[in-house]
Amino acid sequence: LKAGVWRIDLSGFLDAATVSRMESQFTQLMPVDGHDVIVDLGGVEYCGSLGIRMLLVAAKLVNQRGGRMVLSSPQAQMQQLIDTVRLGYLIPVAPDLEKAQSLLG
Repeated sequence: LKAGVWRIDLSGFLDAATVSRMESQFTQLMPVDGHDVIVDLGGVEYCGSLGIRMLLVAAKLVNQRGGRMVLSSPQAQMQQLIDTVRLGYLIPVAPDLEKAQSLLG
């Protein structure tokens, strides 16, 4: 990764039970000093509404701290959800890590 870019890999199920256990830890991983973040969704098998909310809250936090967040490598089912809820209008989405890095400049 380029200097100043953090990568966070998510995997498994982002359902209500999982998000309730991990959301505060995930948010605490967000950089405080304007670094950009790529969230790799390649291992995410399921994402519910609370998972979407967790991603939105994290993106807002990164933005408020002077950075940008890009979602990367969603599996087909996750990409369909992103398209359905139009998440890509709020958080850039890239098909792979290389494209995610290019979106960050």
